[in-house]
Amino acid sequence: MPSPQLTSRRVTLRPARFESREELRAALREAGLDGAVGAEVFLDSLPEDFGDADAAFMVDDNSRNAPVGACVLFGVDGEERSAQISVLVDGEAAPLGMGMETYVFFIGHVFAEWDVDRIYFWSLEDLVGMITVSQAVISEVKEPTSGNGDPSAGGAKAFAIEREIWERQGDRFRNWIMRGQQNG
Repeated sequence: MPSPQLTSRRVTLRPARFESREELRAALREAGLDGAVGAEVFLDSLPEDFGDADAAFMVDDNSRNAPVGACVLFGVDGEERSAQISVLVDGEAAPLGMGMETYVFFIGHVFAEWDVDRIYFWSLEDLVGMITVSQAVISEVKEPTSGNGDPSAGGAKAFAIEREIWERQGDRFRNWIMRGQQNG
């Protein structure tokens, strides 16, 4: 299946390959992102065995051509038609709204590329508020998916996004982001 465009109006998802959490941690440190709010939750939510990661991206701010975060997709389950993601965007390094744009852009990319109906992710409750469509699209999950460390110790909660709801509401915003990039 051909890959959809990985650049929106302000964000580029740059494909990356990491062999371990430590290698990703080093990439975050090198980019100055290891101290970002939510960095530990991001790393703790990832699988122990990085061979289980289905895709990884560094998030670049197009205006500065500089990394402001990272996204990882893992645990794609064809039988359950689900996947897990972890997203980190440094709210201090990224322009206002870029965290929300990254979430929307990455979630749309996952639904476009993988045959899944539900995406799970861990986040600090404050960071979920970045997604303005969250009231309608994102729901808290009381029984989080298994297989990862428990980032809830750091104050994180598990959330889910359903494809059907996403296609009715969140995808419109993603399409707007894409048009903005194409029209300048």
